[in-house]
Amino acid sequence: MNQETEFPKAARLTLFVATVCVLLGRAWQGLFYDYPIREWLWDEDLMLSFLSTESFYNLTSDDGDVMISYAVIGIGLVLLCCLIGLLFKGKIQSISLVLSTVVLFVLALFYWKKHYLQAAGFLEYTLQWMTPLLLFYVLKNRIQKDAWIQLAVLGIGMTFFGHGAYALGWYPTPGHFLEMLMQGFSIDQGQALVFLRAAGWLDMIAVTFLLAGIFYKTKLAHILLIIGLWYCVLWGGATALARVVSHFSVEASSMTFMSWWWQTVLRMPHALIPLAVLFCLGRGQALRSGA
Repeated sequence: MNQETEFPKAARLTLFVATVCVLLGRAWQGLFYDYPIREWLWDEDLMLSFLSTESFYNLTSDDGDVMISYAVIGIGLVLLCCLIGLLFKGKIQSISLVLSTVVLFVLALFYWKKHYLQAAGFLEYTLQWMTPLLLFYVLKNRIQKDAWIQLAVLGIGMTFFGHGAYALGWYPTPGHFLEMLMQGFSIDQGQALVFLRAAGWLDMIAVTFLLAGIFYKTKLAHILLIIGLWYCVLWGGATALARVVSHFSVEASSMTFMSWWWQTVLRMPHALIPLAVLFCLGRGQALRSGA
């Protein structure tokens, strides 16, 4: 195999695990919880452009709500089938990866609407919908390794920029960010806000390092890229685990774990994709295009 397209086994395995995580988490969410589909379907100004008034009000009725709930379960089943499809080679695996990419992208649009069409509200879901696509490119040898690294780093940067924008207060900071910090570290709201602002600036510094690493082909830029990726591995993993840790209760350990494990699992690509890129870079290996 050409060295330009050969991916280390560790990177392949890490990327495969990341894909399993995001599909498992989102499938579980659809089967047992909910997706914010109603944010779009119950937007009167938007939907009346496509539906009659009678059809729209049928959609927002109790019967319409039941239909939407079944649609959510259906999406969950599709993602579950895509997860199972990963175990097969050939066309089934390819279709599963492409289909899951499309479904996860649509879910990102749902969440974007939930976040009032704020740019950061879409960017923070980039890695989740990109993960199956990145695996597709690797398994099917459709892209050179250096180009794949650049694509993956851009996805990582977009995701952490979205997180950092909310942490810095450039958009209204989500209450659950503060809640997780307050519960996880037993601190007050003011201290949690200071922590978030600091984390937000670190996110932006990491994004700057990532972009420098792929757009400037120098040894310093490569070092900055490595530092930025390791930050994303550690902070991405920590924020994913925070979903379970901050809500853990000894009195109801099994209940809290079942309620939050999938939220941790679906966010594991935030740590695993940067780790896969690090495996691809190897020890001190700069991007070929910068040689």
